[in-house]
Amino acid sequence: MGCHTWFYEKVNKSEEELKKCLSNVLDDYIISENDTEIVEEIGLLYVKLANIKILRIIRLLNNNTIKYNNLITHVSEYCDGLYLIKNKILYKEINFFDLFRTGYSDKILLSLGETLQFIKDSDIVIEDKNLILLKQFWIKHPNGVIDFR
Repeated sequence: MGCHTWFYEKVNKSEEELKKCLSNVLDDYIISENDTEIVEEIGLLYVKLANIKILRIIRLLNNNTIKYNNLITHVSEYCDGLYLIKNKILYKEINFFDLFRTGYSDKILLSLGETLQFIKDSDIVIEDKNLILLKQFWIKHPNGVIDFR
């Protein structure tokens, strides 16, 4: 099967924009301990732990002490999509996924040529339709990246 293949496009969001995005949605994730349906479904301990995590993030945001990389992790979980920081550049996941699979790799692919060479060197078989989609990705997102997890 192999690692998933994730496709990202470069975005230009400042740290302040990400903080605003996160603070706008966090309150919606606090679960009332009086909500018996949710408590019965997932358990009171999970509700308390989830709320503690959210309240901690809110406190860090309000104190302006959350680090940028940690902010990305939290935005990915609660905000408007999955984000990734590679080489101090911010990327957001897009709707290309698993066009090919590989074993674990910490490699980051930055171009079509590099991707095709990686596929060849790794003896990966890619379907023709996925090869077309792969080429479309690099045409539409020349500043994108492919990451493996």
